[in-house]
Amino acid sequence: MSIVLAGCGRSDQITSYTIPTTVPEALVQQDRMLGGIVPATEKVWFYKLVADVDSVAAIEDGFKKWIQQLKYENGAPQLDVPDDWKRIAPGMMQHAKFQIPAGERMIEMSVAELGNSGDWDEQVVANVNRWRGQMALPPDTDKYAGGEALQVENPPSDAQPIWVSLDGVFKSGPSMGGRPPMAGAASMPSPATPPAAAAKAPEPKYAFELPEGWTEGRAGGMRLAAFDVATEEGSAEVTLIEAGGDTQANIGMWVSQVNPKSKPDDAAAVLEAGEEITVMGITGTRFRLYGEEGGEKAIDVTMVPLQGGSSLFIKMTGAPAAVKAADPSLTEFLGTIKTAANG
Repeated sequence: MSIVLAGCGRSDQITSYTIPTTVPEALVQQDRMLGGIVPATEKVWFYKLVADVDSVAAIEDGFKKWIQQLKYENGAPQLDVPDDWKRIAPGMMQHAKFQIPAGERMIEMSVAELGNSGDWDEQVVANVNRWRGQMALPPDTDKYAGGEALQVENPPSDAQPIWVSLDGVFKSGPSMGGRPPMAGAASMPSPATPPAAAAKAPEPKYAFELPEGWTEGRAGGMRLAAFDVATEEGSAEVTLIEAGGDTQANIGMWVSQVNPKSKPDDAAAVLEAGEEITVMGITGTRFRLYGEEGGEKAIDVTMVPLQGGSSLFIKMTGAPAAVKAADPSLTEFLGTIKTAANG
């Protein structure tokens, strides 16, 4: 990039300077991702964190030991954590989330679950390579894709748990938000930005019409849009998210969210009961998961396949009675969705 500087002295000479636009490799922050993958009989549990190498190194041994000592009941981990860990609200597709102090910063650690199906070694390679992609690393075809066997004290199944440590440059992916904030960052004043240099808000990707009783909700991050839905039976929430993932694995995750005691056959039944529906001229599939009678959570989700292998997920969550009551308005909403360019 060239910058031209014109002075106001006697000479009309113009001096041109060339400034490199790439960041020297030595100045690129190196990140480290740590992960534990622990298979139970019907589910696989994922424990993952990422931050700069120095911060992660300060808590690496303690984090690994915590995973190794976890106890499981009916295939689910008993998440007893140290006193200085702080439990926070989990994100989409997460079972739980914690903040772990590491010097001057707090590192976020997520716990997630997926259904356990297929060859275990193949599952490990697929998941570790997904993490490698998030760290800007090439895929690895070796056994465990660069992971290593992890010995745990209370294994919930006979399959081998895996420990993963990857150094690279973290790139936010669908399964995870950006790099966790440093402690105290919220209190630091932001530099003033001249109006002319202010970044423009991103253009919306989708257009739609809101049914009666729907209001704008909390969007941002992975949420392209979010809505609060009021019904006579209570409230529900609808989100629009683009993400990847195998259909059966996603269903297994949703089934476990509405019924923690679910079995693999339950996911198969939901898959079979999927309803074809056309959204934006594309054939998608709608799944209604109401859980057991007396349950606390229901999910009504539509998957619309997109180019490149990802999908648009239109997902309603809430108490079963509220989600059932909002069924007609969700159907109405699905029929109005368009790409913004065609809106």
